[in-house]
Amino acid sequence: MIPLHLKLLGGFSASSPDGKAIEVSGKKNQALLAYLALNSGKKIPREKLLGLLWSDRGDTQARASLRQALAALRHDLGKSASALITDGDSVALEAQVIATDVRTFERLIRGTSAEELKEAAALYEGELLDGLEIRDPAFEEWLAQERARLRDVAIAALTRLLGHLDGTESITLAQRLLALDPLREASHRALMRAYAANNQREQALRQYQTCRDVLRRDLQVEPSKETEALRRRLSGDGDRARATLPQGRPGTADQPPSPPSDMPSIAVLPFENRSDDPQQSYFTDGVTEDIITELSRFRNMLVIAHNSSFAYKGKAMDIGAVARELGVQYVLEGSVRRAGPRVRITAQLVEATTGKHVWAERYDRELGDIFAVQDEITRSIVGTMAVELDEESLKKARQKPPEDLRAYDHWLRGKHIVYLMGKSIRNAREHFERAIATDPCYARGHSGLAQTYMWEALEFPLPDESRTAAWEKAFTCAKRALDFEDGDHEAHLILAWAYVYRRDRILARTHLERALLLNPNATDALADASYLFAIMGEADRAIECAQSALRLNPRAPNWYMNYYSDALLMARRHEEALQVRWSAPGAFIDSSFFEAALLAHLGRIEEARRAASVGVAKLATTPGGALAIAERRVVELLLENNPYFRPEDRDHFASGMRLAGIPG
Repeated sequence: MIPLHLKLLGGFSASSPDGKAIEVSGKKNQALLAYLALNSGKKIPREKLLGLLWSDRGDTQARASLRQALAALRHDLGKSASALITDGDSVALEAQVIATDVRTFERLIRGTSAEELKEAAALYEGELLDGLEIRDPAFEEWLAQERARLRDVAIAALTRLLGHLDGTESITLAQRLLALDPLREASHRALMRAYAANNQREQALRQYQTCRDVLRRDLQVEPSKETEALRRRLSGDGDRARATLPQGRPGTADQPPSPPSDMPSIAVLPFENRSDDPQQSYFTDGVTEDIITELSRFRNMLVIAHNSSFAYKGKAMDIGAVARELGVQYVLEGSVRRAGPRVRITAQLVEATTGKHVWAERYDRELGDIFAVQDEITRSIVGTMAVELDEESLKKARQKPPEDLRAYDHWLRGKHIVYLMGKSIRNAREHFERAIATDPCYARGHSGLAQTYMWEALEFPLPDESRTAAWEKAFTCAKRALDFEDGDHEAHLILAWAYVYRRDRILARTHLERALLLNPNATDALADASYLFAIMGEADRAIECAQSALRLNPRAPNWYMNYYSDALLMARRHEEALQVRWSAPGAFIDSSFFEAALLAHLGRIEEARRAASVGVAKLATTPGGALAIAERRVVELLLENNPYFRPEDRDHFASGMRLAGIPG
């Protein structure tokens, strides 16, 4: 049982387990309790608390004030006072016996389901400790940083939630998103899109006018190229104007190129699970993903990415509308029914412009024949779409099947966890390890395992020894995957990352080019390539990869946009890079530092310093980051994490951060 619950978002209140209000007297006592709660489980030195809340008093008087505040808190908390622990020169709140809406909010926003994001949105009732004014500069500075951090987190969460909503719900949420920061241009665009998606084009255009007026009045700037492009599309200007836009589509400074008219394009919608067991959805999703992967290998075909296609899972779909939103000519849909040792797969290919079913087939097979069925579906689609059949591509499209289907089943379960993106990578790792234990020669199992270690290595900030160990495991597993299947593009991509951090440009580039050659439509690989090429000093190639990834993945996750912004930064296209980064804030813990560097290079020093303070506040929540701040080597830490090959790129990033006041 939790004896104490604090509500800190939108104000301050405390309650006991039975819901009874606990009156905490005095604003400084409330501030002290809130600070301890947000750092629950940590021993806070009394000196820190004195400097935070009583910096205007002498040492003796300040210590007496702290003792009085602690005594008052024990009295006010009553039976819950046991949560308050004083130990010599430190004070703490026991983590197991206190809960805050802030911590619940931060946990929920890490989820991916609409339900979790809705709960998080409901919890964010206002700014941290709204209305609590403490006239102490140190506390006010801490509070301002925390408010800015949580506001950024809330904006990112609401932006993600928009991708799950439609109808008037999307308009209401977009209005709330804009209210969090009326100067944020990306929020104005989100509201414009929401109005347009609900057939309120005139209201969308009025919102553009509001956006333009606000930017001119408060920032003395004009709307960005992206906002102007959206306004033109809504007005019907241009050859490809569209009145409605897909929800959740991130903005870009450069519109990703449309496919050439002679290149066919397709979206594979999530197949329907018609098995008696609803939990077999991981198997159905895996079959769909395999077909997407196999089709993606054809260079003369554009294939929409998995997470853009799967945005339509479980929804009643108008094929024509889906095709328009994703910008494709063909749509594949189907179903999977698994019953014991047999599987039934149906598939039908629809020409979007006419709605005509140009090809359909049903397969009733033994489960062991599933790979042959996927090959047949791929051949039929490619042939029907009049794409030149490349036997070598077809051969590569089917990686060596496992000897034991249980290995494939575990691989599917691991990938399912990966795509949920809300569960621990360790859960996925367990399934990849079991896939390998079942079939030690199964390449996909080894590359999946390598991917989990790569994600671990890319955690920021991570102690050097932990990062090195994770990279070694990722490297070994990826090499093992290629021992069994040289056509595994994911293994090549992981090796490209590993060689970048080993400072081996030749091998990094070799494996990166190989990954893109094997699967030219793999959007995650293209997005990764945009960052890796930028790190290696090839900014133009990096921008090209980022734009291709966004074209093929209209509902791309925020980290695509952050990598695109990094590429634009290395091209010294600072204004565009800033607009892109603002369209998807907070994808990484170091995102605010990139924003600060961009603002500094644009001469907007005050804004840069604010962004830097947000970044430092986020970094301070991690042990390695707190140490880097204390040792004044934040810039050095960021350069270790972003190992630019060219000295001029390294210096450009570092100089921007230092101009923003980030300690070296």
